[in-house]
Amino acid sequence: MLDLDKVIVIAGCTELEPFGSLQNQWQMDAKGEFRIEVLLELPSIPGLIKFVDGKMKSGKQYVEQVDAKTEDSVDHSQVKSEDKAQILAHTGVWFIEPERFRRHDPNCKGYTQEVELTVILRLLKLHLLMLISQKFNIVRKLTLDEVLNVFH
Repeated sequence: MLDLDKVIVIAGCTELEPFGSLQNQWQMDAKGEFRIEVLLELPSIPGLIKFVDGKMKSGKQYVEQVDAKTEDSVDHSQVKSEDKAQILAHTGVWFIEPERFRRHDPNCKGYTQEVELTVILRLLKLHLLMLISQKFNIVRKLTLDEVLNVFH
C-alpha cells in the first residue's frame, strides 16, 4: 500500500495558441501589439534567438540572449523594431492549404474518442460500426440512444 503522505504527483499541460501562449494571445487581442517580454519569448521558440550561458574573458559568469544567425548579443531595446515584422508574419491563425498536404481535407478532420462501455457488447457489431465509420469517414456526434440501438 502506498503512503499518500510520501507520494509525489506531477501533472502538466501545454498551451498551443496562435501567438505562443494564452498570455501572448490576450496581449495581442487586448492591445493589438506585443510587450517586449513577448517579443523576446516568441523568437526563441523557432530558434531565432538563443540563450547563452558562459564565462566572459574576465572570468565572470554571464547569461544573455544572442541572435542565432549572427551570434551577436540581443539589445532588448532594438527587438521591437528589428524582429516585430518577422514575428508577426509567423504567428497568428493560419489556415490549412490542402494543396500543400497530401490527402488532407481540412473540412473532414478525424478525431479520437474514448468511450467507456459498462455492458458486455457483441464484438462483431462493434467492429462493424468502427469499420463503417472509418470507411465513410463519419464525423458527427451520435446520441447515446443511437449507439445503444446498434448493439441491441
